[in-house]
Amino acid sequence: GKCAIVAVHHHLGCPPEVLSQMRAWNWDLKVLQLADTARLRRILVRHASVVVFHGHKHIGYWADLDGIHVVSAPSVAYGNRVGTDNCYLYTVGPGGEVSLGASTRISAKPV
Repeated sequence: GKCAIVAVHHHLGCPPEVLSQMRAWNWDLKVLQLADTARLRRILVRHASVVVFHGHKHIGYWADLDGIHVVSAPSVAYGNRVGTDNCYLYTVGPGGEVSLGASTRISAKPV
């Protein structure tokens, strides 16, 4: 009855509604996903409520992918390819509902 939260670096694939907005980057979206994405997705969809947080694409969004709530983080250093903010605060409800609490642009500079 609890929400499972999974954090990975590479992504599990791109939801169709997000992919349709980013056709120009289709080549690197395929290359950047996990090699065993289909297997992991089959495991995750067996659970009632799952949220997967990942980075690697430098594209900030949240969407559903086969019933899995997916949150993609933009890059603080390189920015966000589809928006101006690069730092997000999300809230996750008990049923895995994801909502954006706040977003802003922050600067990353070498120390």
